Amino acid sequence: MEKLLADWRSNLRLRIGGMVALVILLVNLLAAMEKAKETRIQAYERDARLAASMQAMSREQAWPARADEAQLQLEQLQVGLSEVERVGQVKAEMQVRLARLAQEAGIATPSIKVEDALEVPDHPNSWQVVARLEGTLPPYGHGPFVRALAEELPWLQVERMELDAGNAARASVVVRGYYLKSLPAEPAADRPVRGSAQ
Repeated sequence: MEKLLADWRSNLRLRIGGMVALVILLVNLLAAMEKAKETRIQAYERDARLAASMQAMSREQAWPARADEAQLQLEQLQVGLSEVERVGQVKAEMQVRLARLAQEAGIATPSIKVEDALEVPDHPNSWQVVARLEGTLPPYGHGPFVRALAEELPWLQVERMELDAGNAARASVVVRGYYLKSLPAEPAADRPVRGSAQ
């Protein structure tokens, strides 16, 4: 320790180097403190804006009406969502759906191929299935066919479509359909009888 102190007193370069290192350390420390301060200020301002927004929303009287309207829209949207119990029914439902669509559009010699049904990610109560419909459109049948597909939205979505031009044009469309899993019906013995004592 005495040797270090002696070197410190006698060596001017060592003292200058030590002071420079100390100044750099202090500057970096001050910069870090300033950055942390700015981060806290930004977080406080963001929280204050969020709190003010929440207070403003809590004073609105229209939330119950909006919730009822959203629930009604959801129920109306789910009316077109078919319910199925098993994977095989999903494929059969899609086969029937595309056969009906092809008939309505006047497609001659329709060919339908349905893939295996899968669960919808993040929605375990739903199925999704991809299928392909191919056939020959009637003269001027492009518009009715596209309209028929559009009417099936949102539960039948077009992944890919190829339509030839001219009369007797070939059509090929790949679609993804969605179905809701339905619970199996309860046996009669398990269902509570109305009016009975609980």
